[in-house]
Amino acid sequence: AQIEEAKVATAGLVIAGLKLLEDTFGRLSKGKGFLGDIGNVDIVTGVLLRVVKVMEDLWPIINRYLVAKKQERSFQQASPIIIYTKPGRCCLSYQRRKKKKKKAMAAAAGEVRLIGAWPSPYVLRPRVALNLKGVEYEFLQEKFGEKSELLLRSNPVYKKVPVLLHHDKPVCESMIIVEYVDAAWAKSGQAILPADPYERALHRFWAAYIDDKLNPSGAALSKAQTEEAKVEAAGQVIAGLKLLEEAFGRLSKGKGFFGGDDIALGCFLGWLKVMEKTSGVKFTDEEKMPLLAGWAERFCGHEAVKAVMPEPERLEAFARKRAASAQAPPAN
Repeated sequence: AQIEEAKVATAGLVIAGLKLLEDTFGRLSKGKGFLGDIGNVDIVTGVLLRVVKVMEDLWPIINRYLVAKKQERSFQQASPIIIYTKPGRCCLSYQRRKKKKKKAMAAAAGEVRLIGAWPSPYVLRPRVALNLKGVEYEFLQEKFGEKSELLLRSNPVYKKVPVLLHHDKPVCESMIIVEYVDAAWAKSGQAILPADPYERALHRFWAAYIDDKLNPSGAALSKAQTEEAKVEAAGQVIAGLKLLEEAFGRLSKGKGFFGGDDIALGCFLGWLKVMEKTSGVKFTDEEKMPLLAGWAERFCGHEAVKAVMPEPERLEAFARKRAASAQAPPAN
């Protein structure tokens, strides 16, 4: 009985304290959602809400008080300190801001759409760029072997992915999209290309080299039928990577990334690992190309990349399925 009396007395003190905070909130908040702009009292009281939550469960008298108060509309509107949904989510204002942010993100996703296919390294380029800039977007997945009406209408010249739709205006070609994203959201996230015109020109040069020279060599290796053709194509890939190893030493300026060509080359790393497995050739050798090997590990571990980079195993399975469908006899 004495213990129960002590609980009732303590609960009364807690309720009295909450009532004082209720009165104080009305004066200090000035009609806003916090006691100022998330000030000291908000923080101190908010941290204690976990304790109050436990006390609600253990002491029904406090729970009955709070349940009754939660049903009062005026209390709900004016008391974000006491009304909360989960521990750590301690006020209605937080919930309102969260909903507002979700609506803004949904609106942004409607403004930015990307037409693509998940296995494509060219599609991966704008996805990484958008992630680096923190841009919400809707990914419109194209079915392999098919071209949607939206794709044909958005890219009538090449009829290929990726295509970025920004306010329904199409931007085509992967590296052009990357540059567009860097410029359109210049004040968001990190810069993708350097601001200096000469350095920017150098990075464009090497991005073009990757697309015009290195990637065709990789494609030739994937399609090679004879051992001689495989050896020749693998040699071309290694020669191209050695040039990029030297370029990295100049362009990175002692830092961990190229500073402009990371997306152009990095988005092919998944397929490069697949080629290493199928050909038995180690392309990013830690001894022969230590700079590229270290860079590749850092690039794949970047948060903007990890979220969208396909696993090599998944790419390999896709390649096998694609090869099998290509060799299958036509249906009668």
